Amino acid sequence: MVGTGMMYCNKERRKVVCQVKEKKGIVLVIVMGALVVISVLALVALIFFTQRARMTLRKTTKAKLKFAAYAGVVDALEKLRRGAVTFPTLGSPTSYTLPEKINGYNVEVTIKIKGDASSSLPCPTTVPSDYCVFSTVY
Repeated sequence: MVGTGMMYCNKERRKVVCQVKEKKGIVLVIVMGALVVISVLALVALIFFTQRARMTLRKTTKAKLKFAAYAGVVDALEKLRRGAVTFPTLGSPTSYTLPEKINGYNVEVTIKIKGDASSSLPCPTTVPSDYCVFSTVY
């Protein structure tokens, strides 16, 4: 299209008018290039911030789960200290669920006696205390 305009300009118009038309074409190309660059930068920023948001969500969820499980362990240790829970015997662990949700999750606590390997949560004989406390968050 620029070549056609040049031929038209050379034949019927003055040289100054032709130069202005050529510059309009160059400006259009520069503006289109700038739009492409800005679009690419915006896309990169969008991807970056989306990944950061997902990572933050994962980290906060992981922290909530960790502290909910820790609350279950602390509750079990406190009940054992006060004698407020039935002490487990070999083959029959003591299990209960915390009455309130912690961080939006239910917490199930299982207390087993040392050496009890009766289920998927074994309490080996090598543990330093008489009991094992397991806290499951769901």
